[in-house]
Amino acid sequence: MFIYVRHAFSRANQYEVEMFEKGHNDLEGEALLDYVNATFTERDADLADQGIEQATGSAQLFKQWMIDNDITIDQVLISPMMRAIRTASIFLEALGYQGEVKLVPELQERMQISVADLGTDKTPLLDRIRNSSDLLNDLSIDESLLEKEAWYASTAETNEEFSARIDAVRQKFIKPAENTAGSITLAFTHQLVGRELKHDKSGIENTQALEIKSDGSYRALYRPPALSLRT
Repeated sequence: MFIYVRHAFSRANQYEVEMFEKGHNDLEGEALLDYVNATFTERDADLADQGIEQATGSAQLFKQWMIDNDITIDQVLISPMMRAIRTASIFLEALGYQGEVKLVPELQERMQISVADLGTDKTPLLDRIRNSSDLLNDLSIDESLLEKEAWYASTAETNEEFSARIDAVRQKFIKPAENTAGSITLAFTHQLVGRELKHDKSGIENTQALEIKSDGSYRALYRPPALSLRT
């Protein structure tokens, strides 16, 4: 079984809400997004305090689901971006996970406009994780897939490049997890990646997507008939 979790509420998400509350309520949809992208300057935005609370609550619910269904973890995959790493850290601590985690560039958010979607370069990112007491604490980190020092080129990905990246995730991680019984591959990723995986038409069925809600619970983005994950 393959389960992916979208990161909790980030500081970029919080900024968007604050701009709306500060009188930019004349902006909607793309106009609001364009304004946020033009004025938010924090690269690789971490979780907001609200997001940490959300992830903490969701992790407890997820832990109970695993206990109730006698589920174990085969492997953990994490987007090498701070909001996904922070969400994963909170979940894995709550789950008592002691195994290895794999940082997977294919799971990082799609670069479009916002500087928040620019990942941290490899060396400073790994230094930050190693020097932090609350990021993947005491876990073995497989960084072998981080082949480039910088995550993104200066231009956005094309639709074809993004689709190819998601196909790589399907081939390398989802399909091998299809026939596992009583265990999961757990991936921490982003909205656009999850949306692309959710719309998969390759016949993959045993895949579950979770999105953390503001009250700390989560909702299923996609629930195949064979899986019932109660939120």
